[in-house]
Amino acid sequence: MTPFALTALDPVIDAAVERILDLYKVPGAVIAAVQGDKFYLKPYGVKSVTTKAPVTDLTAFNIASNSKAFVSAAVARLVDMGRLSWDDPIKHHVPEIDFNDPWMSKNATLRDLCANRTGLQRLGLVEFGANADISVKSLLARAQFIPSLASFRTRFTYMNIAHMAVAAAVERVAGCTFLEFITKEIFHPLGMNDSSGGRRADRLSDVAHGHAQYGGDNIECQNLFSDTYLGASSLYLCGRDALSWIKFHVQEGLYADQKIIEPASLRETHSAQTVIGKNDRAVWLGCPDSPIIAYGLGWAISTFAGHKLICHAGLETGTTAQTSIIPDAGVGVAIYANNISPAPQILSYMMLDALLKRPAKDWNAIVTDPSLPSPLPAELQPFLLANIPAAQTLPPSALEKYCGEYQAPTSGDASLDLKAGKLRLNIYNSQFFSGSLIPVGTHHFVLDPDDKTLPNVLGGYPCVDFHTNETTVTGFHIPWLGNFSITQASPIP
Repeated sequence: MTPFALTALDPVIDAAVERILDLYKVPGAVIAAVQGDKFYLKPYGVKSVTTKAPVTDLTAFNIASNSKAFVSAAVARLVDMGRLSWDDPIKHHVPEIDFNDPWMSKNATLRDLCANRTGLQRLGLVEFGANADISVKSLLARAQFIPSLASFRTRFTYMNIAHMAVAAAVERVAGCTFLEFITKEIFHPLGMNDSSGGRRADRLSDVAHGHAQYGGDNIECQNLFSDTYLGASSLYLCGRDALSWIKFHVQEGLYADQKIIEPASLRETHSAQTVIGKNDRAVWLGCPDSPIIAYGLGWAISTFAGHKLICHAGLETGTTAQTSIIPDAGVGVAIYANNISPAPQILSYMMLDALLKRPAKDWNAIVTDPSLPSPLPAELQPFLLANIPAAQTLPPSALEKYCGEYQAPTSGDASLDLKAGKLRLNIYNSQFFSGSLIPVGTHHFVLDPDDKTLPNVLGGYPCVDFHTNETTVTGFHIPWLGNFSITQASPIP
C-alpha cells in the first residue's frame, strides 16, 4: 500500500503532459510530485514497445545522473556519523586515484569532486560507454590520463569519474558496497523498497526498458545493469519511491518524523559550490531564465520564479530523467522517461508552474530554444554530425593503410579491420563505439555504430579523423573517446 494520499492533477495540466509525451514519442513515463502534504503520482504509456506492458507506480526507471544526488546524501550521512568530512582529500580514502596534476592528486577533496570543479575534461570510457564487465578500479586508474580544460577549482566541468571516486570513498569508510550503504541508510528508512541499482536492479520485478529514436521510430534498448558507473549513474527508481525521495529533500532530511540526515548536512548538498560560467551553461543545468546557475554537491542550483531551485537531469542509453525541488515552497517533481528527449525537463517546469499556481508558460519553446547554449560539451560539438553523409567510394587498397591496433590512455585498446570491403572499428572495452567507418573525405570518416542508440546519447554521429605523417597513419581522434595512437604503423601507399 502507498503511504501517500494521492491527489488528482488538474485535467488541463494532465492533457498538456500527454501532449508533450506524444510530441517527443515517449513510450512510457512517470510523474511524481509533492506539494506540501499533497502528492501526485501518475504513470503514462508502456515500459516496453515490444511487450506493450503498461508503466505502473512501481515501474523502476534508470534515473541516470540523478543518481549523483545519492552519492552526496551518502557522504552527508557519513558526515553525521563523524566518519568523514567533505573536505577530506580523496586520497585519504581512495589512495590509488591520481590526476594529471600531482598537486590536485594530493589536495582534491570529496567536495571538489562532488562539486565538479576539477577542471578536467569529460573524456574516454572513464566517463561513459564501458562494457558492464569493466571494473571501477580500472576506470579510476585511468583518471590520471584525463586532460584538463581549466586549472583546478577555477571552472565547472561536469564529470562521472569524480562521483564514482566519491562512491568508492563511501565504500571504504562504510565497509560495504555503495549500494548496500544507501539501501540501508537511505532507501529503507524512506520506504524506498522497490528501487535499486547496478546489477541488483536486474532483480527488480518491474523495470522500464530504454528506447532510442532510429528512423523516426522508437527501438527498444537492452537494459545494461552494470555496477561500473554506480555513484555517477545506474540507479533505478520507481515513481512511488520518487515521492519519498522528494519529500525527504523538501523536509530537509526528515521523513515520517524520523531524522534520516541532519538538516544542516543535507542543506550543504543543496548549497552552491561552483558558479557555472556563461560558456558552460546548458538547459539541463538549471532553469533557462535563471540569472545565475551553480553546481552544488550532486545537484545543480538555479532560481525559479524567485525561489531557489535544486535540480538534476539524467541522460543515459534509452532514458532521460529530471528531479526538480523548491525546498522553501515545499514542492518538488520527478519525471522519468524511457527514451531520450527533452520531455522530462519541459514537464518539470510545467509541473512547477502548476504546483506554485503560476500562469502556464510555453516551456516546450523555452527549453528547446535554439539560441540557448548547446547541451553538448563544447569540445564535442565540432566532431558530431546530425546525419551520415554520402560515402565516398574507396577500394580496399585505400582502406588497408588504416588497419591495425590502436590504444588510448582513457579508453584502452581498439582495432581497425577490413570486413566485406568496409573499415570496421572495434573498441575492445565498449560495445557502444564499435561499428563501420564511412569515408567522407581525406583521412576523414563517420562512425555508423552497431549500437543505434549511440547517436541519441551523443547527439550525433561521431566523426573519426586520422592523424598521419608523410609515411604512416599515426592514430585517430573520435569524440568522447579521445586520441588513439597506432601501436604498429602501416605504410601509406
